[in-house]
Order: sequence, then structure tokens, then C-alpha cells
Amino acid sequence: MNNISQYDRRVQYSQVIDAELPAVWELISKKSNLELFHPFCRNNKVIKWSKENSIDEIEYLNGLVLNRTFCNWIDQVGYDLYINQKGNPPSYVSWRLKRMENGCEISISIYPYLFNSANKLFNVIPFYFIVRPLLAKYLHSVIGGMKWYIENGTPTPKNHFGAHKWFS
Repeated sequence: MNNISQYDRRVQYSQVIDAELPAVWELISKKSNLELFHPFCRNNKVIKWSKENSIDEIEYLNGLVLNRTFCNWIDQVGYDLYINQKGNPPSYVSWRLKRMENGCEISISIYPYLFNSANKLFNVIPFYFIVRPLLAKYLHSVIGGMKWYIENGTPTPKNHFGAHKWFS
């Protein structure tokens, strides 16, 4: 597996949700949680669910399947994972929660493997002008889906915040 120190570039999105931190933690730490709030998830199959040794798959609406291997699990704080398509190097993803006066802040950071390897100078333009905006839109939709689920108590509709070029 990769070491986080090798990743220079990331895309991060944070939002405060009107919910207590324990309720948000309960949602993001449960089996197949992405099926409840992820607007681009067709299914979230669990291979093994055991905190930092957890492994699952996310199948997107367009049929793309990515494996998630959890590597760090901090109860009531968040977790880190590697995500990749079988046979490809992994990207690193970090989920964090922070108690706020008016709810809970959720933050997701993605460190895409492809733009943190090889010729990093050559990757500057595609990262900042293509990848970063598309991943920011993706993260906005995922956290928006979580907010929707918490506020409405029903699964977030597919493509609820608009279709995504890579995942719909």
C-alpha cells in the first residue's frame, strides 16, 4: 500500500450538517452506508466489516466498481481508506468529523493516485483544471447526500444533485 506522505495533491470538501456527531458517525460507520446517502452509488457490497480492517466495494451508477480498503479507523472521528479499481494503484481518501456548535462538520479529502505520481509537474494543468473541479463536484454531492439522508430519513435519490461525468 501507499504511504500518505507520497501524496502532494488533494481535493477536499467540508460542510456543517445539522446533526450531532454521534449520529453522523453512526451513519458513516455502518455496513453498506453508501447505499443510504451516496447519489452515484448503485450498491455498496461489504467484503469484510471490521473497523480498520474493513473492505467493501462501491458500484457506481455507470457500472464502475471500486474497492475500498480501510487502513485507519478512529471511533467518532473518522477513517482513512485506499480506493482503486482492481489491478490499478490506489488513491487515498480521508473522512473526518468535527463537533461544531451548530452540528457536525464532515470533511472528505481525496488524494488521487494518478496525479500524485509520475511527472507531478506535467500533471499540474490536468489536475487543477479537470480533476479538481470534477472531484469537488463529486464530494459536494456525496456530502449533500449525507445531509439529505439525515434531514429526510430516506435514501438520497440517485443523481439528486445532477449527473456526474465519471460516475452517473
